[in-house]
Amino acid sequence: MKLSKASLEALVGIITGDSPSVPLPYLSGPKLIKLFNLFGLNDEYTSEGLPGNVSRATYTEDTLHKLNNSIELRNLIEHLVETRRIDNTDDVAQKINNIIKYDGYELTKDSKEIYKAIGDNLSSPADIKAHFHKIRSQIIENIRKAQFTIWVAVHGSQTKKSEMNSGKSTSRVLIFKS
Repeated sequence: MKLSKASLEALVGIITGDSPSVPLPYLSGPKLIKLFNLFGLNDEYTSEGLPGNVSRATYTEDTLHKLNNSIELRNLIEHLVETRRIDNTDDVAQKINNIIKYDGYELTKDSKEIYKAIGDNLSSPADIKAHFHKIRSQIIENIRKAQFTIWVAVHGSQTKKSEMNSGKSTSRVLIFKS
């Protein structure tokens, strides 16, 4: 999910709980860290405060820019309207939809009454995994059909190209006929 700068800025107050028009819980610095760490970050709240010693709003906006154009941003947006988190999901989803619609996205309820983001350029992780497994099976099948098996053992991680060409390399290549 990729949002414009204007949309990311408009989401800041919603996420921090500072937006008077969107009744969401106020999130302190440690709670913001905890929220964003659910979506791939590994930030820590220290005695100096948020990373970079910035305000909650600045931290939130910077983090949204980091997550932009990723599945993690989509997951965060969907998390904001989970019934496990808030009761007024419909109201919050409407406010978020008024922001993200300019980028071609919308939060809609699925058959289980769970809000999901839909719109332009959203890929499904399940499709990617299924495709990977198909390729993996093809690779294994082709290895089994091969007439030769090649094992490459590399000793040392700093072998220079000139050493490889001069015969000083510690790499070994063994070819076995199946």
